[in-house]
Amino acid sequence: MAFKPINARNAIKELALSLHLDRMPTDAEVSALKNAHRVSFLGDLPKIATGDFKIFPVPGVSEGGARSVMPAPMPKAMQGLTMTAYNRDGGIEHRLQLRGNVLTVNLLVYTGWGEVWRQISRWLDSALKSMTNSDERSGTAPLKVRNFVHQIIDEFRWEGLGGDATAKDFLLKENERMPSAALNAVGIGWHATHSTNTPYNVFSSVNGSLIDWLNCDLGDDNGNWRLMINNILELRLQEPIVFTSSVSDDGQESLASRLVHDLHERNKSIIRSLVKADTLEHIGMGAAKKP
Repeated sequence: MAFKPINARNAIKELALSLHLDRMPTDAEVSALKNAHRVSFLGDLPKIATGDFKIFPVPGVSEGGARSVMPAPMPKAMQGLTMTAYNRDGGIEHRLQLRGNVLTVNLLVYTGWGEVWRQISRWLDSALKSMTNSDERSGTAPLKVRNFVHQIIDEFRWEGLGGDATAKDFLLKENERMPSAALNAVGIGWHATHSTNTPYNVFSSVNGSLIDWLNCDLGDDNGNWRLMINNILELRLQEPIVFTSSVSDDGQESLASRLVHDLHERNKSIIRSLVKADTLEHIGMGAAKKP
């Protein structure tokens, strides 16, 4: 095997899960999340930083498709908050971030989906509960999730003796997501992307659309070839839902948990459609299967 994963048991460089909320959190809700740090997050995410960030709106487009001649709107200042855990070298290990109406967890140390989901869901649960409780007397509607975005970046490095890396040394030839020019390229870097937008109705209580955006890059990294597979799955719901990861009294998973698990399984299926069997075995994903 010429390409090897960056980790001993998996190839995951980073996992991110974002919840796009159905409205902007109020000042009171953001303040409540900040105040919850000491009780709910200090042990896992000890560093906290707050501050404003700016959103730069895109100038309007007329019905005919031409850009508006009106000046671009002024950037809007939004409250931001970040809680972070660092490793001994000063690099980020885990991060919880609120920017506007997007709540995101980034994990740069992946130990296995079961453990990772317990960790992620606990942080998201705590964050949303702290913000919900802050405005329960004001009549503000509880924050709900409109979009789920699941992203995994896998990284592999070339450890062959001499010669040049080609995608055929790593990716399966027979997959619809990769153009033949990329599969057969020798000695050069390349970028390939593939995207789909399909209806989503896996669960009877959910309707929406699923955007699958795959990006693959082969490039030279200080004299060594590096292959990156960046897969983003965005589930857009017709109706927002309340996020909870808790199990019901009858032992049923919450809807949010089932949706996230489904996105994660879809990502694994896509990786299986790209990666050769020996590499799949090396990263604990079994024999190659078609999605």
